Amino acid sequence: MALAYTTNRTDPFNIFGDFLNREWSASRATVKYPLDIVESKDAYKVKISLPGVEKGNLSVTIDKDILVIEAKDVAAENEEEKGTYIYKGIRTGSYKREISVKDYGVDSKKVTSVYKNGILTINMPKTKEAKPQVITVAMDG
Repeated sequence: MALAYTTNRTDPFNIFGDFLNREWSASRATVKYPLDIVESKDAYKVKISLPGVEKGNLSVTIDKDILVIEAKDVAAENEEEKGTYIYKGIRTGSYKREISVKDYGVDSKKVTSVYKNGILTINMPKTKEAKPQVITVAMDG
């Protein structure tokens, strides 16, 4: 579905109007924080970009096979910038994401997480049953 955009020609100082009203800008405004999930032989790794989270404002829990990531005051500013925003794309406020791990054999007692340089990394080891098992094939004859 193509998004229509209009040009703001009433303000000669709005030099970014055409650029910021294009389709890709409008669609990017609704994007959640970027998230990667990588599977290896022994574990799943979740990486999520959450810039600006301060100590004590981030939690990771597993409750009934649901991984819950919560962050408060993400990139919060002490006060709003003075002036009129031409474009506001820095996400602020609180964040919550829930991911079902029910069918993936995650060992919830061994999950660890680290937050460094604005990236939250969650390591979720697989249970022994969920790891690939090599089955020896007997050759008869």
